[in-house]
Amino acid sequence: MSVILCYGLNLWLVPASQFAFRAWQYEIRNQLAAILVQEGVFSSVGDDLTVYARYRDRDGTLRGILVHDARERGAPVTILAEAGRITPGPNGPRVTLENGERQQVERVPPPPGSPPGTPASTRLSVLSFTENSIDLARTSRGVGGEGGERYRNAQERTIDELLRPDPADHVPDRDLRRFKAEAHQRLASPLNAIGFGLVALATALTGQFRRHGGGLRLFTGILVVVALLAVGLMTNNLAARQNAMIPLIWVNALLPGLVAAWAISGLPGLPQWRRPRPPEANPARANPA
Repeated sequence: MSVILCYGLNLWLVPASQFAFRAWQYEIRNQLAAILVQEGVFSSVGDDLTVYARYRDRDGTLRGILVHDARERGAPVTILAEAGRITPGPNGPRVTLENGERQQVERVPPPPGSPPGTPASTRLSVLSFTENSIDLARTSRGVGGEGGERYRNAQERTIDELLRPDPADHVPDRDLRRFKAEAHQRLASPLNAIGFGLVALATALTGQFRRHGGGLRLFTGILVVVALLAVGLMTNNLAARQNAMIPLIWVNALLPGLVAAWAISGLPGLPQWRRPRPPEANPARANPA
């Protein structure tokens, strides 16, 4: 029953909860982006977007706007505009700018025929515009996505999406490895419920029976389970980096239970001289005078 419950959590409830929570978090953060823009203050909307407005009219129009957009790596953009207004958009709030200038610093590769080792140069491009708009919600460009779409991580995706991601998402190779490792971890980890239970039985049922004490045996079983949990975390991290390590996830899930079941059954197949000897009966108690 516990294994079925764990599969229900891993395959359905936890991914759905993660998706709902992160979508709600994303929506709240995007709505706050419009509130963060204050007059006379350089307001940081995320780590790579800064907005400044000299003052705000009563109708909400911003005057004297400066926007520094560093969301495109290696090509920051600075925008100056006379006026602007924040309006809701399909992906969150947007600021529509009027009568401004867009300045962007670009890296230019060396011209053909340049000596080897010639560094790339920089170029400032200036563009005047009558109207332009910037998406405040997209505080960083989504990995593998375009526009303002929120990128979903491995914890939010279903097993089918982890094993067969949509090519339109343009998922990078690093995340593809993480997706595959996450899928195998979800399928294998519920089996630990059986394995840990068998480990507990093995530590409780094997060895000599004592009417008093037994704390050392209990402590040993706890240490074994803690060690298995630590090994499980290590194998998950290794598998996420190198998918060739994915079989270790299944070994960590199956091997402890198999070894514990073998110990409970009396270590069959082990040579007699290697087996632990049962406690010898006391002759005085067996044949009382």
